[in-house]
Amino acid sequence: KLVKGNDTDEYGNYNELDDADDAGGGSGVKKAAGTYYTGLCGKMCNSCPCASCSKRYVTSILCSLGFMISFGIRCNTGVATGYFRSLYNDSELDSHPVSMGPYQDHFLKYKFANVTRNVESDLQWSPSVVGAVESSFFWGYLVTQIPGGIIANKLPATKIFGLAIFTSSFLNLFLPTACHVSFVLVIFIRVLQGLVEGCTYPACHGIWRYWAPPLERSRLATLAFCGSYAGAVLGLFLSGLLSDWLGWPAPFYFYGVVGILWFSVWWFNTYERPALHPGITEEERLYIESSIGENTNSNVISKSMNIPWRSFFTSMPVYAIVVANFARSWSFYLLITEQTKYFRDVFNYDMTKSGTFSALPHLVMAVIVPLGGQLADRLRKKLLTTTVVRKIFNCGGEPANFYWFKCNAQLHSNM
Repeated sequence: KLVKGNDTDEYGNYNELDDADDAGGGSGVKKAAGTYYTGLCGKMCNSCPCASCSKRYVTSILCSLGFMISFGIRCNTGVATGYFRSLYNDSELDSHPVSMGPYQDHFLKYKFANVTRNVESDLQWSPSVVGAVESSFFWGYLVTQIPGGIIANKLPATKIFGLAIFTSSFLNLFLPTACHVSFVLVIFIRVLQGLVEGCTYPACHGIWRYWAPPLERSRLATLAFCGSYAGAVLGLFLSGLLSDWLGWPAPFYFYGVVGILWFSVWWFNTYERPALHPGITEEERLYIESSIGENTNSNVISKSMNIPWRSFFTSMPVYAIVVANFARSWSFYLLITEQTKYFRDVFNYDMTKSGTFSALPHLVMAVIVPLGGQLADRLRKKLLTTTVVRKIFNCGGEPANFYWFKCNAQLHSNM
């Protein structure tokens, strides 16, 4: 049988077990001969994510597709606003000089001529309006991060995740019309999208509470979350391509319809817990439940807990995580919202080309993230503690990010 160490905390959550230190002195998960883990089906499910018998990987792949749609939706507005002629012209820009330090000559060389480039759009939004529209999504997104985690703990996380993507996709269908009515209405819809999508990450973490064996948690989570990077790749590329071919409203309708279709598949193929899934094998169910320490004879787990808010807000590790995620999110969303306009305004690329080049960083991330998850699991199993692995990955990634941003800012031509 599977022997479990001290892998649950006082709140009923499981910890990732890789060694005695990270398990609070426990022994971790022991693999014995003749168990599901070492059996033929277990080898298939654990070595091949596409194995049909592994419902946890099916759930992870569907999560990944959901994030692809979610992040594709976030790219729509950034590309569409590139088609809206600005109220500002060259003379107005010259009359409102802005100091840009060492890069002033570089940008004045282009004189922002492309801000008023001839595009097919009857909308005229000033830079301040464009900025408000693009940031409005994050107003709502910020609000529901913590409440989303609480809700995902109280209600089925799979349903919350699916409804969040569905609602955002449905609202996306109304954005082209809203653009013609008023930018205020666009901001309102974008705030609503941010509110519902703010629940997606907490809900996804809630899904793995019941579905991810401790030693597969990084693998399953990164497989799901790499959909966000792949979504940015496809979102930027398809939004630029569809806008050039069919007009700027096309990406909004495309992602709205695709999101609704995805929801119909998600709703009928995912379940809160393995015990509730009618298609899961008995072997996989027992393996998952035994690994995470769940009571296999109970379909109801207590949701009550006392959240230690004081400890959260006085914990330096919490603030370290906040700073690390702030830095990552800043650079990630800066690329999503501004990079297409950067290629258009500075290098005079059309939207298809701008979207293609803007997708490249996210394409690299889509490849690196799942590989990074595999590497993290191997390091945790054989060499380092979970804490050390996470410090190395975070502290190694951000300085490299800074370096390449610096290089990008100093480019003076498209060669």
